[in-house]
Amino acid sequence: MKLSYSIFILIFWNCSIYAQYLLSPEELAQTETYTSLQEAVDNSDFVYILDLRSQRLDELKDIHKLTKLQVLYLDGNELQALPEGLGKCLNLQILYANKNQLKTLPRSFSKLKNLERIYLRYNNIEAMPRGMERLVNLQVLDIRDNKFTALPEVITTLSELETLEISYNSINGLPQNIGALTTLRKLDISGNPIKQLPVGFSQLTQLEELYIAHTQLNLATTIDVIINFQSLHLLDLGGLSINQIPTSFVQLQGLRKLDLTMGQMSELPIVITQNTYIEELILNKTDLTSLPENIGQMTNLKRLYIKEGHLKSLPTNLGNLKNLELLKVEYNELESIPESIGSLQNLQGLYLQNNKLTSIPESIGNLKQLNVIEMPSNLIERIPKSIQKISSLTGLYLFNNPVPADHIEELRLWLPNADVQF
Repeated sequence: MKLSYSIFILIFWNCSIYAQYLLSPEELAQTETYTSLQEAVDNSDFVYILDLRSQRLDELKDIHKLTKLQVLYLDGNELQALPEGLGKCLNLQILYANKNQLKTLPRSFSKLKNLERIYLRYNNIEAMPRGMERLVNLQVLDIRDNKFTALPEVITTLSELETLEISYNSINGLPQNIGALTTLRKLDISGNPIKQLPVGFSQLTQLEELYIAHTQLNLATTIDVIINFQSLHLLDLGGLSINQIPTSFVQLQGLRKLDLTMGQMSELPIVITQNTYIEELILNKTDLTSLPENIGQMTNLKRLYIKEGHLKSLPTNLGNLKNLELLKVEYNELESIPESIGSLQNLQGLYLQNNKLTSIPESIGNLKQLNVIEMPSNLIERIPKSIQKISSLTGLYLFNNPVPADHIEELRLWLPNADVQF
């Protein structure tokens, strides 16, 4: 009986060596952040946060002694591997190891059952270690820009996973049972040669952000899979053939941000402008030369970005976008601005640099909420006097425009409270 009791005490003592008390985020914020590995090892009983970013480290000597460690930053070093001893840091919750030269992860990795967030972007990792199913508290897994060719099916057992980022690897398919990740909120599979989604994908109805840019997915069938994702508010379709977009797209009523950067299209499809729930539209690096007049029906649009394109004009009914707060049309070929811009009563930022503008409409003075106007590198000589009515204006930037010196002084008199730069 005494022997059994002694064995119990021994087992309990051995387990408690590593079963340390986890500090709350509030408690962690009050602890010291160590920035020297040697100093941390020398004070191991007091180390909860260790920041070793950009120290050109190629090894982590004695890391196993930091049994209370909860947050570890290793970004920007020269590590080719993480030591097996890391598996003794059983309290580790957050691991940043971006921008190293990691090729593999230690077998002991699966012992880190308190891990909640793992960031391994920009490495050379080809596979996850066995035992991933033991990471029962994992919420974020970021393995972007590595050398994965597949995702193990075991990842679908991570019942707490909310963010999965695997973009720009060489993954050609997703696990068939991916629908089991019912807690998933953010999924980024961009830049992988994925041609189709597994049947189980339709079960990811809690997704809020989906990035499928530069994949080989057929947009028509993909949209039909996700039309029931009513929580989806961000969709990245960059680099895809937008001409394939189906009419069912308008059923994405939760959609608030749509990114079509480098989208393959001859014109903006009408079905996109018919989704009136969108608040942010990104059309950077496309071949669009104009926007359809019916873009004016996107009455909830707040932010419109068109950068590094070939846009030559804006629609005459631009003013119908009553909720527009930010308009960025930069590095395009705009020659004029429609008079209707004066109807954008909620516009706060106007960014039109590097175009071919020669004038600004008189109606600009109606933009009572406007804070900033940036129009460098155009052909503008004069700004209408109505601009002085914009009392909210804090900055006017017209670098590299042929504005006469006398008009510059005039503008500064008109706008005494604004930063006027030429």
